[in-house]
Amino acid sequence: AVAATCTESCVWINELHYDNTGTDVAEFVEVVSMVNDVSAFSLAFYQYTGAPYMTVDLTDATTTVTTAEDGSDIWVHVLKISGLRNGNQDGIALVNSENEVIEFLSYEGTITGM
Repeated sequence: AVAATCTESCVWINELHYDNTGTDVAEFVEVVSMVNDVSAFSLAFYQYTGAPYMTVDLTDATTTVTTAEDGSDIWVHVLKISGLRNGNQDGIALVNSENEVIEFLSYEGTITGM
């Protein structure tokens, strides 16, 4: 059985699509969790300077549920986001309700978030 509340260990960034050849289309972030309620989490997007430029609540995601091999439910939350930066050194953070960074990923280079 899965715990009724989600802690930091049961939610993670699973996939990110931020850049196409030519015009960017269909940008998204996929977050996976072991419970459906991810209202305590958000995504913060960082530019090359390390400063955040956008925050999005996970409650805005389209959510589906699937069953793992062990029989447990896994929720997949997809946020379609237009305008993700894709220049040098950008990043994304999974943040909890206390504004603590749970996971930080950089792409197109290395950055340190502020």
